[in-house]
Amino acid sequence: VRTLVFDAARAAPDSQVAGFAQAWADGDRFWADARGSFVLVDAYDGGRALTLAGHHDEIKAAAWLGDGVASASRDGDELLWDLRPGAASGLLVGHTGEIVTAARSPAGGRLMTAGRDGSVRVWSLPDGGAEEVWRTPAAIATAAWSPDGRAIVAGGLDGAVRVFVLGGGGRVVWRAGGAIVDARFFPDGKRLLVGALDGGLEIVAPDGGGAVAL
Repeated sequence: VRTLVFDAARAAPDSQVAGFAQAWADGDRFWADARGSFVLVDAYDGGRALTLAGHHDEIKAAAWLGDGVASASRDGDELLWDLRPGAASGLLVGHTGEIVTAARSPAGGRLMTAGRDGSVRVWSLPDGGAEEVWRTPAAIATAAWSPDGRAIVAGGLDGAVRVFVLGGGGRVVWRAGGAIVDARFFPDGKRLLVGALDGGLEIVAPDGGGAVAL
C-alpha cells in the first residue's frame, strides 16, 4: 500500500510512502495508519517523525488536538496522545464497535466520536471525560460538528440523518433512499449537505423542515 502526497499546483505526486492504509493531513504533516501504529510523517519527504504504538487493530479515524492527537480504531478503542513525550495520555472507553469519526469541536474543548455501534459520543478535553452519549438503532457512517459547536449531525446506514444538540436530545431530520455516506453543516449552520449511497445529494434543514434551496 502506498500513500501519495500531491503538489496541488502541479497536480502530481511530490512523494510517496509505503505501508499505510489511511492518512489524515494537517498542514505539512500527516498521520498515517501503519496497521495499528500511528505514524507522523513529513508530507514533503515522507520521513517518519514519530510513531505511536498502542492500538490492536486498524486505525479508522483521527483528530488533531493541538499538542496532541486522538486516534480511533476498528475495535472501538479511542486513544488520546500527548505528542511531547510521544505517549498515550488516555483511553476513552464507551464504543463497542468500529469508530468511523473523531473530530475536535470548533472551540477545541471537546472531542466527538461516532461509530458502527450506533452511538455518538462527546468527550471533554484534555481529560477525556464522557459528557454526552446518544444512541441510535443503526450504525453511524459519518458525523460532523455544527460551526458553533452546539450540535452534531450524524448519518446512518439506515438512511436517516440525525441532529443532536449538546445538553439535549436528537431527532431524525431527513431520510434518504440509501445509506448516508456524508452529512455536514454548511458554514452558516442553517443547512445540511447530505449524500447517500443511492447517489442522492440533498440540501436539507437541520430542524427537520425538509429540503431547502441554495
